[in-house]
Amino acid sequence: MTEMNQLLFRQKVIENCLKGDESADFLFDVLEEQGIDSSSYVQEVEENVEFVISNGLILPNTIWNGSTCN
Repeated sequence: MTEMNQLLFRQKVIENCLKGDESADFLFDVLEEQGIDSSSYVQEVEENVEFVISNGLILPNTIWNGSTCN
């Protein structure tokens, strides 16, 4: 799988996990299979979300403001 295909697959799994269609365990397995430390990834995501919330950077039409993903 090319690096671009890995990214696209990973992003789809992340989206599905956020929507509740995939388990966190499956997401962590995908991350590890792609050479990404899942613990470090979760920590980075938490820091990014905290930064967005703390700085009022929530964008319209995103899952973060109550809109649904299509």
